[in-house]
Amino acid sequence: MEQPLESEQPSLPLGDVFSRSWGIFTQNFTTILIIVLIVHIPLNAILWAASANHVLSGQQDTVTRQLDLIDSKQADQVDTGALASAGAEMFGYGIGVTIFSDMAGAVAVMALIVMVMDRLEGRETSYRQAFSRSLPRWPAGALTVLLSGVAVIVLYAFFIIPGVIFDIFWTFALQAVVLQGKAGPGALAESYRLVRGRWWRVFLYSLVFGISASVISSILTSVGNFGDNALAVIVVTTVISVVLAYFTIAYTVLYSDLAKREEKHGPQMLLQTD
Repeated sequence: MEQPLESEQPSLPLGDVFSRSWGIFTQNFTTILIIVLIVHIPLNAILWAASANHVLSGQQDTVTRQLDLIDSKQADQVDTGALASAGAEMFGYGIGVTIFSDMAGAVAVMALIVMVMDRLEGRETSYRQAFSRSLPRWPAGALTVLLSGVAVIVLYAFFIIPGVIFDIFWTFALQAVVLQGKAGPGALAESYRLVRGRWWRVFLYSLVFGISASVISSILTSVGNFGDNALAVIVVTTVISVVLAYFTIAYTVLYSDLAKREEKHGPQMLLQTD
């Protein structure tokens, strides 16, 4: 990986990324809440209805029965074909649902990116303005999420280390879609260009963001564990989505810091605002 450009000013420390993101999150909470609720209430309802517990209950029962046989030391009675088939169906279904969730959830992420960049530049943005400027870019965002999701899954499945490497390189793909008019491979390439030479910094920040998000999600999930109660599950997952919007803000603050430094070495083509 390339070394950082020598003429760059000191990078924005992790603590400053957290504090600036927290300021944006708290000062614009109503706008953030509305953006997340508009997207994630229907999305979480769809995901609950399409969860493997409902769609693949037969496959789950098959896997459970076969694993129980193994646990009870009756491995000679295990139907390996049925176990492999059910496991593959569940895995494939899970991958599909995850990619669909990311593509649909990009509607909220992209609106938040618009709002955050405006706030960093001293402009107030309503949720309507954020959606009106980001929604036209959603098809490009969905394509980018699909391409990066499939590529990262393949890389992780067969080559773990390249999966991690490119997952980090493509961290800012949606920012490139919304703010620079890129799409698909172009957005991935733009994110790669921005991260190149700064990979370890972005990796470290992403690691901290990821651990923090996982801990928060685990706590909220355990506190709000209401089993198969549809309303409760949708409420809890939506609350988690609201809280995790903070990390979308943090990534966009980090993106802004990197992009401003990049301006010294090449033009930064940001989309015009209204």
